[in-house]
Amino acid sequence: MYDVALSVMCLVIEAEHQGLRAHQMAGFHEEAFRRVLAIKDQEVPVVMVAVGYEGGAGALDPVAREKEERPRVRKPIQEAVTMVGA
Repeated sequence: MYDVALSVMCLVIEAEHQGLRAHQMAGFHEEAFRRVLAIKDQEVPVVMVAVGYEGGAGALDPVAREKEERPRVRKPIQEAVTMVGA
């Protein structure tokens, strides 16, 4: 998994360097992914990365556009981070 993370990091950095966007996805339907790409049973799909040029929200279907344009809401940092020894 460490090697996968480093590989994806390098891919994202190079994509951005070349004017592309890279979107990493860990929450994908593994069985569908295996079936469509004919992935062998002994291979483990870990991450999916979409790479391409950034477009505007106007090109999206109405449902995707609404999701893209709604304000982002993040958890407060206190819910995501635990300070140890502070």
